[in-house]
Amino acid sequence: MPGLPDFDNPPVIETVLGLQFTPLSKFDVPHYGLYWEKIRRSYDRFEVHPPIVSTVDERGSDAPLKGQIFINFPSGNNFRCWFIDESKNNLLQVQRDRFLLNWRKVRGDEQYPHYENIRPKFEEEWVRFCEMLAEQGIGPPEVNQCEVTYVNHIEFDNELTGCSELKRFVASWSGATSGEFLPKVDKVSLNTSYVMGGKNGRLRITLQPVLRSGDGMEILQLDVSATGRPTSSKTPDLLEWLDKGREWVVKGFANFTTQEMHRKWRRKNDR
Repeated sequence: MPGLPDFDNPPVIETVLGLQFTPLSKFDVPHYGLYWEKIRRSYDRFEVHPPIVSTVDERGSDAPLKGQIFINFPSGNNFRCWFIDESKNNLLQVQRDRFLLNWRKVRGDEQYPHYENIRPKFEEEWVRFCEMLAEQGIGPPEVNQCEVTYVNHIEFDNELTGCSELKRFVASWSGATSGEFLPKVDKVSLNTSYVMGGKNGRLRITLQPVLRSGDGMEILQLDVSATGRPTSSKTPDLLEWLDKGREWVVKGFANFTTQEMHRKWRRKNDR
């Protein structure tokens, strides 16, 4: 897609492409195994985790909480399966109402593969999942929400020494106060939301200091996530929404952060 910001050294450590759909009433424990048989050559290990709670934003709503639906499953089938490839960089997540593909850094030195390489994998696995459902007499999923999420880790250094220097990183942050009583800010958490063009979804950007699990170092975690309802559950329409969501995530990330950080991440000419 032309005109998108591009970086030689982006801070992204994880990406998620995902679909949420009406819970499949006939999907049960054996179907996880049947799907694994289809993908086992590529994803040779699995883990069981609690499910992700499902939410649906009312399409085009300007109110951040209006129209949300919370879906609870029966307790007997209340889990989510991870299917992990040999490198551990690629992860498929499946539950009765969700299908997600994650790319993630594990060692820390992996090169980000870019969306153009992740998208075909997602399409291939989604098609295989739908084929398994059809073979088992389970109707095609009725997708009610698409998701594109990028997780970024920003390390403190000699220039970005802490949250008091956040204006060097966040374009809209000044840290100004109306008086002289407060000292420099110590910790900052931000949670922002934007209605996407055409009211096709919502872009959320959150920022918070966290302790990195690998080394315990305090860093800033910036999550940029686009969610919205596709025009239909057909694969081309799902991919079209994901492309639009990716555009908003990448452009939103660039707009939210400063040109100083863009130079640090070696921003190239927009593609």
